[in-house]
Amino acid sequence: MGDGIPSLNFEPGPDGSCPANAPCWNDGCSARRVLRLRPRSRRRYAENLEFWRSGAKAFEASLSGWIGWRAPERFRYFAFGDIPDKAFLAAMATIAIRFSKTKFLVFTKRHDMVGRNTYPENLRIRLSMWPRWGRIGDDGYARAWLQDGTETRIPENAIECSKKCVDCFACWDSDRDVWFPKR
Repeated sequence: MGDGIPSLNFEPGPDGSCPANAPCWNDGCSARRVLRLRPRSRRRYAENLEFWRSGAKAFEASLSGWIGWRAPERFRYFAFGDIPDKAFLAAMATIAIRFSKTKFLVFTKRHDMVGRNTYPENLRIRLSMWPRWGRIGDDGYARAWLQDGTETRIPENAIECSKKCVDCFACWDSDRDVWFPKR
């Protein structure tokens, strides 16, 4: 994420933390390409996921300890991977409450898991949207759209990604949808 924006990643894909029906896995998943070139990162992300699955309380305590020590202004969950289960979503909310001065961000394809937006204000959940895939509704969530030239559902006031997270912060700070051109 660049200087000053730490992130937590889990192993991506249907055998990792992503939902089985994720449209991106077989349609140009950037994590899949990058991790093929970086096997040590893939192993680390798999270890992170295994740590979570083997002891949720220990994982939450470890992540909380790290965030408390570093006190980042912003934190991103899952540049690689996704929310693995409802317990992790609850842990994300608990951590956001505990560290109210940190702004947390997650993009997720787990639309079925998040329900109506009742999460802490400093935890921004953006529903990932792919062409012809993703839940639209008045549920309180901003969305993150992939534009491949065929997506027609992107709101007119959506913000185009500048690809400069460390300068922009729109994904953390704006209630407007954002969109990303497919590379």
